Amino acid sequence: SIENRARIVDFLNTRLAPGGVVYFGHNSLAGWRSMLPLRRWLVADVERSRAQGLTLADGIELARTRAAELADPELELPSRFLRGKSIAYLAHELFNRDWHPMAFSDVEHALQRADLAFVAEARGVDAFESLNFTAPQRAQLGALDCGAREDAKDRFLARKFRRDYFGKRGGLRVLSAPERL
Repeated sequence: SIENRARIVDFLNTRLAPGGVVYFGHNSLAGWRSMLPLRRWLVADVERSRAQGLTLADGIELARTRAAELADPELELPSRFLRGKSIAYLAHELFNRDWHPMAFSDVEHALQRADLAFVAEARGVDAFESLNFTAPQRAQLGALDCGAREDAKDRFLARKFRRDYFGKRGGLRVLSAPERL
């Protein structure tokens, strides 16, 4: 929830020492963007089912069946995703009332209130841009600031989940681009 996100930022602001590093994982808006319109419809469908006395699992199964029956090409990919996941996963991931995938730049902006700066992606393989991006994509990435760059990487990869390290300023030495390479 908005309130819990604010509590996390406040906690990091008061408890993380200068130079300290925190691992931060979150659902990425770029990877979930095709699911958002379908999710809105599914949540309303599940809520109607629950009001009729169905369990959450029954409501999700009914919504999943209805989504599969749609003849909407825009929803084919998200509908396929729904078919491949367990009810428990879907209940946690998509039917949580406070499920809000965020763009990296929004997370970065929120964490700046705690004096945190982006350090690096937590998965080492993500640092190898020559493996993950085409030459034109790498050229585009090179012209962007940190937030826009990470947002673009998420879009290019359709990344559903980000894993990052952020560090508290005042003791944190930020590496230059050549040092990071």
